[in-house]
This record gives sequence, structure tokens and C-alpha cells, in this order.
Amino acid sequence: MRNRYFFNVRPAKHTLITLLLVTGLTSVNDVAWARSVSPFPEKIANPELFRNNNNTPYYFYVTGSGSGSVYGDGIYTDDSSIAKAAVHAGIIPLGQKGVIKVTPLPGQDNYVASSKNGVSSASYGSWTGSYKIEADDGGDNSVIPAPKTMSDFTAYPGDVYLFSITANKEGGAVWGSNVYTYDTAIEAAAVHAGVLTDGAEGTIRVVMGPKQGAFLGSYDAGRNFKSNPYGPYDASYSVSDKNGNTPLIAYPGSFQNPIELPDNSSLAKYKDYKGGAFYFMVTGNNAGSIWGTNVYTYDSNLAAASVHSGVLGQNKTGLVKATIQAGQSSYAGTTANGITSNDYGFYDSSYTLSTPDGGLGTIPVINSPETVTYVSGQPLNYQITATQTPKEYDANGLPKGLSVNKSTGVITGFPQLTGRFAINLQAANNSGTSSKTLILDIPGAVDTQTCLFNYAEKTYPGTLSGGTKITEKYEGYNYRYYKDTNTYLGIYQGERIDILQASVSSVITTVGTVQQYKPVTGCQ
Repeated sequence: MRNRYFFNVRPAKHTLITLLLVTGLTSVNDVAWARSVSPFPEKIANPELFRNNNNTPYYFYVTGSGSGSVYGDGIYTDDSSIAKAAVHAGIIPLGQKGVIKVTPLPGQDNYVASSKNGVSSASYGSWTGSYKIEADDGGDNSVIPAPKTMSDFTAYPGDVYLFSITANKEGGAVWGSNVYTYDTAIEAAAVHAGVLTDGAEGTIRVVMGPKQGAFLGSYDAGRNFKSNPYGPYDASYSVSDKNGNTPLIAYPGSFQNPIELPDNSSLAKYKDYKGGAFYFMVTGNNAGSIWGTNVYTYDSNLAAASVHSGVLGQNKTGLVKATIQAGQSSYAGTTANGITSNDYGFYDSSYTLSTPDGGLGTIPVINSPETVTYVSGQPLNYQITATQTPKEYDANGLPKGLSVNKSTGVITGFPQLTGRFAINLQAANNSGTSSKTLILDIPGAVDTQTCLFNYAEKTYPGTLSGGTKITEKYEGYNYRYYKDTNTYLGIYQGERIDILQASVSSVITTVGTVQQYKPVTGCQ
């Protein structure tokens, strides 16, 4: 605890009793979440990284080990091996995997040796930092500074982490759109994904993903920021604001996310997507060669064809729609809009141009529901549906416990995390791929005390600000601490609600009883 006198002074009635009573509300819309942030990987299980964050619990995946050094008994030096200390403390058996709760503590004057559960610890004198280990209680991890990349987090697809970060589009290379290679610089991905503006500070949420067959590059003209495409890569991640509400980037080549091509480009890389309609940002010119009229060979210069067809003016920049067509037996040249096209014989692929209308030709259009709320205790069963008979589906950003059948488009499973998730759905056939955002809400189980804390935080954000939604325990209390106002809100022995505004007074105020506030808040 930050002020150890908090629960050692005598509670007293006070005019602050009105803090919760005056609301007069009869229901609560705030949702009390279960775990919504994942335990940290074993690779970063180093308590020294969290030194001085005393009494703030952290959760780690760990494999019980007999290797490494451990100093202490019950309270360990913070350079002690967590994996070995977990066995010594009797939380994780040797060789087994599990989640443990690690709470940093102040340094001790001495640490005693002991032998427990087949593991021996050593003694030590004074040390700067300590920790204790407890069994997993399903709590959430706090926000921590963002790593450079997600390279240490790849073992847990579907896990969710919260990071504090300063966005920087020059922070490193970016591969992908919506879903990024795991070695993409997070500070740059946050800008590309539209989560934070360049240079802004904030909290982001990262959802780890599995191996991807391809990563799509895209260009955002508003932010003047381009990401790179990439082929298969072993792990991925998606990034959003901390509540999962960031709008996803539309699929590259769609009306909402056109592709910007160099002035001398043709559509050679799109020639096999017969029937598909793609959108390009083009500056019209007369510098390139074109073959045909109205229907052009696929290697015709797009910028010149856009002017020749009348879709775009000379030196004008705008959006054009190109629909990939089958090959023609011949192409007739003409002069139009100051540009002369050439004749040609048979060519195996072609395209036509038109003004943008949002259509995708024969590319699938996803038409399944845009929002779904998971029903606790039941398996999720969401079917991605789309026009034009897709041959393959995908869903990026799924939380742990859910998976997609890429052949049928069915998302199934029991989610192991709660919160709101913006899922990037995709459907593809031979003509191309399109995407759509699915908002998936996964509520957690509501317990009375968590509901009361959340209700108070929502109703009095000025008084109860800077908290982490982590409920701690101390001598009969379950409590939360709000660092911005140096305020504690506690429930004593599950019955009495107390508050301490430590920067104002050292007197604990009794607000009322849990039973008294159940009908007021709607908490059961």
C-alpha cells in the first residue's frame, strides 16, 4: 500500500457519505470484466523490470523449473528465478506450465534460505527489491511500456496486452495492414493503424495473431504513411486503442483504401483477378504507352489510359475504378483526349476504366452481421457470409480461445478473454479479396464487489481517476487505489464500503454497506 496508515485508522462517518447515495440511479450499465488482459510471456518474466511498482500484481506464464538461483523464503530477491521460485513456493509443480501472480515488494534487510517442494533457496543479506508469488486469481495485468516489437510475445496467439507508448511513424519498418508481422515496430504500427497520431502518447492494446500467408501493404494519404507488403511470416499482431474501438483499415484496392501507383505503372500484377474491380489513386498523364480503346491490355500505362478513357483529366489526381477483364482477340487504337493508343492483336488479360462507384465486380462482399455479443458459457458460432462464392476466409484479431475455419468461414470456440474486439474479416475468390470489420463484445462475469467498484468509477471519474481496475487485498479489505487523486475505495469484509482521500485527510469515511448499495447500483 502506498499509505500504510490507510487501514489502520478508525473509520468514521463523514459528509462524504453522499458520494454514492446521492445518485438515485436504479441500474448500472457498466460491465465488470473478468480477465481482459493476458499474462505476460515467460520470456519477460523478470521482476527487476517492475521494481518500485510495489504491491502492483503482475501475471506471468511460467514453467516450473529447478534451475537458476533463488534467494529467500516466501519473499524473494527480485533477481531470483521466477520459474524456480514458483516451485519453491508450491504454486507450480516442477515441469508444469501455469500462470502465477507476482507482486513486487520493497527490498528486505535479509532473506532466509529454506528447502521446499524439492527446491532449495539460498540466504542473502540486504537487497534493493523483492517479490512474492501467489496462485493465479484471474486478474488483469497493468499497462507497461511498449517493447520495440512483439518478438517476445509470439508464443501466445490470441493473447492481449496493454502498453503505454509514444507513437512514431519513423520508429521502424512496418509490414502489413491491420495485421502486422511480429517484428514490425509497434510505435510505427500505432500510427499506421490510426490508433495514435504521430508523436502522441497513449495506451494501446495489442492482440497477438498466428502465422499469416501474406501481409498487405497500404498507403494512407492523410498521414502520408505507407506500410510494406510481405509474404508468409510465423506470427503476427493487430493493434487498437485500449478499448478495442479503432476502426480497421479497409482492404487495399477497395473504394475506401485505394492503391496509389507510380505514374508509369501497369496492372500486370492484377491480370489474373478476372472480374475483380480495384480502385487506384492516379495522376493522369500522357507519358506511357497504351493499347486499345475502352478495353486496354493489362500492361497499358494506367495513368495514360485514365486520360484516354476520359475518366481523369491530364495532370489531375483522382480515384479510378479498374475492372480486370478476360483477354481480347484484338485491341483497336484511337486518339482521344489528347492521347493516342495503339493497335494490338490477342492479349491474355485486359481492363476497363470507369468512375468510382464502390462496386467490387465479382470480388466477394461480406454481408454477415457487423456486431455480435458472446453469450457466456456457450461456444461462439459465427458464420462469415459473402456474395460471389468465396473460396477462402480469414479473421484477424481473434482473442484467445477462438479460431476461424478458413475453408468454411466459421468462427468457433470459447473465448478466454473479455472485452471488445475489432475483428478484420476477409473473404476471397479468384477475383480478389475484400474485408469487413466485425465488432465482437465478450462480457465477463459480474461479481458484486467488482460491479460496485466499476459503478463508482464510472459515476465519479473526477474523484476516482488513475486507477487500473485491479482490486487488491489488505487486512480484511478489498480495495482499489486511484493515483491521480491519491484516493482509496475499499470494501471491508465484504460488507462495508469505505473511502479515504489521503491527500485531504487521514480519516476513513464509511459510505455505507454493500447491501445498501445493491439496489442503488443494480449490482447483485
